[in-house]
Amino acid sequence: MKNTFQLSTLIENDLKSTSENSIIKTGFTKFDENYGGFKLGEFVVFGGRIAMGKTQFLINLALNVSKESPVLFLSFDLSKDLLAKRFISSLSKVSIDRILYSKTTEKENKQIADVNHRSDEHQIFINDQVFESIQELKKYCEQQVAENKIKLIFLDCLQNLSDEKYRQLGQEFDYDYVTRELRHVAKRLNICVVLTTQLSKNVDYRGGWRKPLISDIIDGGNIELDADKILLLYCPSYYGILYDENEDNCENTVEIHVVKNKNGKTGIVKMQYDDEFTNFIN
Repeated sequence: MKNTFQLSTLIENDLKSTSENSIIKTGFTKFDENYGGFKLGEFVVFGGRIAMGKTQFLINLALNVSKESPVLFLSFDLSKDLLAKRFISSLSKVSIDRILYSKTTEKENKQIADVNHRSDEHQIFINDQVFESIQELKKYCEQQVAENKIKLIFLDCLQNLSDEKYRQLGQEFDYDYVTRELRHVAKRLNICVVLTTQLSKNVDYRGGWRKPLISDIIDGGNIELDADKILLLYCPSYYGILYDENEDNCENTVEIHVVKNKNGKTGIVKMQYDDEFTNFIN
């Protein structure tokens, strides 16, 4: 019957797939070592509070991955021009504020100019258009995978996705349908899809260390079921916390909480960000 396979065939295909580099290394050493990076066919959800650094983390991920594998960055939040400036900021290590408001020094201008010579090292494709339906989005992803050999798609972010069909009918947007369809896209096209999502204000009012939980995901619906991995961003200084539980300075520290990992363990990866908040550092 259709979709019935002998176990020996599945094992052979799985071993072949593994040998063909089905793992996408994120460039963040501890995450890759402990959680296996990202895997082709995975649907990953990445959550965090507003302005905590979700997009910046995606930019760093895109720059790390794109040296080896083509990346598609779909921005439903920032325009392509503003997103490009964020990439320039990350590559040049010049603060995005100084770039946006033309307050750069002569030295920083040289750093920015150098980015132009290095940008070809990265296979990154950017699109900021609004898709009229999830079906249109799926077709676009299929096209990009076929034309540009895309291996990793970032969608930033869930709350800015919309569907004209629901607006016309005056119905509430079906986020469960979106996450289910994106999961199917990842598996059917054998790529990794990473979707960002916002966390609710409940985190801010929790008290204590204010560490995020899966239940904090806004419009979460079936995300917990659909996602292969769920990562939550935690930045202590966002809440004015400068020392952690061990009384170590955490002013420039971020934590990636791996709260779901379908194919491995869960846990926390600690990283730092530079003084200009242009890059996350191992």
